[in-house]
Amino acid sequence: MARKVTLTYDNVSDELWIDSIDRAANLAHFLLARTGTIFGSWHGRLTADAQARLLGRKLGKGLIVIDGENETIAHFRKVCFGTDFDCTERLDWRDL
Repeated sequence: MARKVTLTYDNVSDELWIDSIDRAANLAHFLLARTGTIFGSWHGRLTADAQARLLGRKLGKGLIVIDGENETIAHFRKVCFGTDFDCTERLDWRDL
């Protein structure tokens, strides 16, 4: 059963319906609110709670890149004392 949650990030509040079928729609709405298009790309950090509500899972600390054109999510973390990044997970929206 779907449930409604409110996600607030960067002073923008979104009301999202959380269901496994609707995760791609929630990601598209997230991109639309922040980039002005569903085909845009957003990168930044999300709290663990925001990750769980938006993605249905927690990827961990680090940089999250949401790409609307390719419909992918990537998670990067710092390695080598902060001088390099490592892609720890790359997911298609349909796999959420």
